[in-house]
Amino acid sequence: MMRVALPSGCIGLMQLPQIGDGPARDLVMIHGLGANSGFWYASAVQWFRRFGRVTLFDLPGHGESDMPQTGYTPGHLARLLGELLDHLQIAQAHLVAHSFGGTVALSFASGQPHRVASLVLADVRLLAIEPPLAAHAAGPRLQRLRDAGLTLADPRLDVSVQVLIELARLRLEKDDPGTAVCEALPGARSLFTGRRAARKWLKLIETTQAYDEMTDPAGLSVAEIERVQQPILAVYGGLSARKRSGFALQRSAPRCELQLVPDVGHFFPLTRPGLFARPALSFLRSVVGDKPSASHHAADSPAHVVAPERPPVPEAAP
Repeated sequence: MMRVALPSGCIGLMQLPQIGDGPARDLVMIHGLGANSGFWYASAVQWFRRFGRVTLFDLPGHGESDMPQTGYTPGHLARLLGELLDHLQIAQAHLVAHSFGGTVALSFASGQPHRVASLVLADVRLLAIEPPLAAHAAGPRLQRLRDAGLTLADPRLDVSVQVLIELARLRLEKDDPGTAVCEALPGARSLFTGRRAARKWLKLIETTQAYDEMTDPAGLSVAEIERVQQPILAVYGGLSARKRSGFALQRSAPRCELQLVPDVGHFFPLTRPGLFARPALSFLRSVVGDKPSASHHAADSPAHVVAPERPPVPEAAP
């Protein structure tokens, strides 16, 4: 992991070379709220290196990147992504993004379409469709988390952000979210795997304008999504609470294909990376015109994947 200076600030960055002798391609992977590049490095990146060179970076306020007071809207972060591609001399890239990272990817594709070859979006919440939800308005899913021991009662904050806050606090207090929480929220034990990342997430929410800017439903409009002409694969967990956004994305984006993965939730690209990577790679290869082959299927299995050589500096996933 290295830090690079962009006009918008310094960010943490890692590039991993393509595996194999296929055509040279660039793929940029964007994490979600509370996460960092470790979300992808620890899970799906080894599959995607078979498709092209992979660029991982930390959004502002996350991982090794600076934490400015402002600049967290999808538009601001899309401009930062453009600055990153300029810095790396990447003319066009395929974008793979999870959760809030998908909002950034869509904003970038809407504003700079010539720089995006395709998008793979995992469990992205469209705030224009699913605006911030107060704890008192949530249903059975939230009650299960409360029953598991999470304190989710702040009327000022969206419940999804509150869940991340509670998981970060549990990491600092107990170093483990506990069995009950993990059963109610699969993947919880893989989130905030270090105290450093937990502290940084809490500082981001408590001391900057990030929450207001990231959760503003006006940050990415349906009209902007309708302008995205690139091919999109939207992959959602069958148990996710965000499927409404997936169906809205399928209706709004002209070239969007929606796939539901049974029996997994919001964090499945981290907890079940193969279930995410296989349809994603099939889609990406169809976009670039690769013909399916036995070697492709073999390369997409974990036994045939070469993992990165060393872990990144960031300690947590979202």
